[in-house]
Amino acid sequence: MAANVRDVLREAEEHLDRHNTKMPRHDALLLLSAVMGQRVETLLAHPELHVPTHDLSTYWEWLQKRARNYPLQYLTGRQEFFGRSFVVSPSVLIPRPETETVVQACLDFLTTLERPATVLDIGTGSGCIALTLLCEVSNLTACAVDTSREALQVAMQNSHNLNCSDRLELLQGSTVDPLLIGTSRRFDLAVSNPPYVARADSVEPEVEHEPGQAVFAGQDGLQVYSEIFSKTACVLASTGRLILEAGFGQAEKIARLGKENGWHEMERRPDLAGIDRCLVLHHIGTAGPTQ
Repeated sequence: MAANVRDVLREAEEHLDRHNTKMPRHDALLLLSAVMGQRVETLLAHPELHVPTHDLSTYWEWLQKRARNYPLQYLTGRQEFFGRSFVVSPSVLIPRPETETVVQACLDFLTTLERPATVLDIGTGSGCIALTLLCEVSNLTACAVDTSREALQVAMQNSHNLNCSDRLELLQGSTVDPLLIGTSRRFDLAVSNPPYVARADSVEPEVEHEPGQAVFAGQDGLQVYSEIFSKTACVLASTGRLILEAGFGQAEKIARLGKENGWHEMERRPDLAGIDRCLVLHHIGTAGPTQ
């Protein structure tokens, strides 16, 4: 492989294109930027730059993995979300733009509160939801729960990078279980982007490399929603809200499941593709009048 940016990128793009990578130029450029520690703009402005031999070796290894559908974000170790850069690893789900719909719904609710608020992030993964809320709302504190110790380590790293670690508590466990023993804490908001893919469903090749416990949830994809609905009311304040992300075509089923467990749907929001992506609920008898 040639040794300047221009020729390296050309050969890399051709290699990824032969393996049917969706955006070969984009991926080749981002990978080279990450390997060399140079901004994309610098590489585009200076195609004559020399690519060191050790960087070239690493770059080729990454290209081979990317050609086999290994996620770009796991190779670079980064993913943008709500205008911020988050560390990601194979231990966490890669943050998606669709989840920003959930974050915006959370922010809209939090702005209605006239006091310091508390939020519970169920299945935090990289911490992208809880940490984005902490960055956006200065008087907010958050508790983030995940079953994976490795995921919590990623969330902790992101909290330090975003200067939010002093307002974030990390707990290991399933859904709200760590909060059910020896505590009477109540949160103003509980939010979750739970796993919602049915075991029998096919997924994109890249998704197959993401942690299964963050993607799949039982035979119908609703397993974790059932657990959230059955346990979360006891950790919410009387005016608290539960905000959930939904998969394609799932919103109605989730709303119905919530109703069976005493939850009332207050709002449903579509993402930019028009898919019902977010549900806002409260537990009947613990909040104000239904809408």
